[in-house]
Amino acid sequence: MGAVAMTSAARRGWRVGKVRVAASVVLGAGALVAAAGAGAADGPGLSAGLGVGAGLLLVGALATGRRARRGGSGTDELASRALDALSTHVAVLDRRGRILRVNRAWREFAAANGGRSEYDGANYLDACEACLRHEGASPEERDIAQRVKGALESLLAGESDRFQIEYPCHGPSERRWFLVRGTRFGEGDGAGAVPSHENITARCDAEQATRHGEAALRGFYEHAPLFMGIVEPTPDGDVLHVYDNPPACRFFGVAPGSTAGKLARAEMGADARTVDSWLERYADAAETGDAVRFEARARNPEGERLLSAVVCGIGPGPTGRERFCYISEDVTERRHAEDALRESEARFRALVETMPQMVFSATPDGVADYFNGRWREYAGEDACAVGAGSWTDRLHEDDAPAVSGAWSRAVAEGT
Repeated sequence: MGAVAMTSAARRGWRVGKVRVAASVVLGAGALVAAAGAGAADGPGLSAGLGVGAGLLLVGALATGRRARRGGSGTDELASRALDALSTHVAVLDRRGRILRVNRAWREFAAANGGRSEYDGANYLDACEACLRHEGASPEERDIAQRVKGALESLLAGESDRFQIEYPCHGPSERRWFLVRGTRFGEGDGAGAVPSHENITARCDAEQATRHGEAALRGFYEHAPLFMGIVEPTPDGDVLHVYDNPPACRFFGVAPGSTAGKLARAEMGADARTVDSWLERYADAAETGDAVRFEARARNPEGERLLSAVVCGIGPGPTGRERFCYISEDVTERRHAEDALRESEARFRALVETMPQMVFSATPDGVADYFNGRWREYAGEDACAVGAGSWTDRLHEDDAPAVSGAWSRAVAEGT
């Protein structure tokens, strides 16, 4: 399935030079390094680069030119030059799978990897079969060789017009992937096939990086303590849940993943007031292009809860409608605690304001931040200005040393 010596490589057994070759690199008893060609084979395949139609015109010209060579036709030479101009590794096979021609990219890759430079008359199908029989082939390598052989046989028998198969072809110092495309041409005795091999490592690396990024992001979403998800407002005033992370699903009292594809109002039981309030925030985010922060009421199996949320537009989904991500947190208990603290402070202030004793509070460095009413009556409003120096400045000079010392000791000891 590639451009390396078939028979000679087979005798050497799974090594061309010092490079271990995957059996996925077809055309050879396991040594077919060129299955898809690295280096010069980084360009588009025959079908991708020229289009199937143009590629078959070249092949047809080659076949016709070969038959007419005795008559001195220049068609064969012209077609060969055009085929050699392709960066993808291309071979032309007759209806029995014998190689009629390989292009320059194929030959150069073969030469760079210890293969031979001429392939005319070698049989591509026999090389696939040799891969299958080779005792050093792994199960994965045999599987790829069988798939390519079967697809090519089907192509040559007229049962299909084209095929494409991706396969790995890793070297000792790099990982790489290739795509073999097969295209049928002609009819009867003039039928044949064109296998071409394209290096798709860059694409596979990008896809793998994308998968890793998505996996990392999904891991973050699924293990974060906050409620996170992606939603899509609908034209009829509802909210389609595209994804909700497990904490969000637990908040709603449903199994993780069960909210995907469901409408908040029509299928999840959200009341109209709640849905409308979120729709307003999504509209604000779409209009401003910024994240929108807000608090909203929501009901779950425990009753009404208070959420602190942020929503932001993330672009259109498959429907063309804008989608939004949300991050929210249940702050019900926190708000209850804050309310309770404020109520406690209010009760404390009401108590000290009515006491006959003078009460004040100050920071550790002595700067007063509160005087009760009795103190203000005694010392006067001007003397009780909050933040106006240390409270010890207001002491009589005879009492200041002892009281200031007691204050310093209390601050140091935390008593």
